[in-house]
Amino acid sequence: MQVGDLATWVGAVGTVGALVFTAYTLRRQIDRERRADDEHRRMYAKRVRVSITQGPISIAEVNNDGDANIYRVGVYLVDQQTQALIARSSTLVDIIAPGTQQSFPLVPVTQGAKLPSSIYCFAQFTDDNGYRWSRYVMGLLSETAREEGISRKRAEALLVSLSGVGEPPSAVEVSNDGERSIHQVSVLVRDKSDGRLTAASDTTQEAIAPGITHRFRIMPTGQGSSTPADYFCIAQFTDSYGLLWNRYLMGRLDKISPDPPLDGSNTNYKLLRKWRRALRRRWRRLIRRTSQMLSALRTRHRNMTTQ
Repeated sequence: MQVGDLATWVGAVGTVGALVFTAYTLRRQIDRERRADDEHRRMYAKRVRVSITQGPISIAEVNNDGDANIYRVGVYLVDQQTQALIARSSTLVDIIAPGTQQSFPLVPVTQGAKLPSSIYCFAQFTDDNGYRWSRYVMGLLSETAREEGISRKRAEALLVSLSGVGEPPSAVEVSNDGERSIHQVSVLVRDKSDGRLTAASDTTQEAIAPGITHRFRIMPTGQGSSTPADYFCIAQFTDSYGLLWNRYLMGRLDKISPDPPLDGSNTNYKLLRKWRRALRRRWRRLIRRTSQMLSALRTRHRNMTTQ
């Protein structure tokens, strides 16, 4: 009887050892495949280059030296110390074809602001496989956050609204109907024809709490300037995630900040998650079977001692 008990124990230990070895082997294989996939995806993104041709905040140039299109291309200039956005390209370019280049005039986020002593510049683009990247002037390359994460933040930013008082507006009310505070809120009035800033709020509100409406007084930006007949009225604010947004009077919403970096917690691929779920199920079954075997052994041992 003791030999049978020993054989049962050896079988259980062998099963556990086999499962652990299988898990270790699968994990190494998945890691190798993931590294190979990373390198394959990066190989194409590395063929995009960005440089400052006139500057430091005048014109940037993006070169697509690859053999596939890149999409939704924008350029950003950031304060290296505070990570604050200093300037950006006025629009996103829909497509840059292989072997071509595109110039991007850079527009300061805050007119007349002093340029920091330490800055860096990078371009963001989506490759032909749908991955989005940040490519830096110094040559670094990093992947940005998935679109679904940014979509959630956009949905929250859409809960900010504004309404004008008067025509043209002498005051603008900004309402925060979301569940989080918004910060550094100001109002801008721009000429639709050339984007020129013609008026702005006389103050910047540090924060607007959820459910609160704040009224901004609108003042001309220069002597003799007046609000054009056709204009954009924009509330500019930073959300609780640190992203900068432009919310328009007619409802449009633009994300001014570049896409945030990819969160390390989201870097696992579907295959890795699938194998982990499978291993967890197998591990639970093994624990359950081992527990049942141990319980049977204890029962048999008690029966033998009572005989």
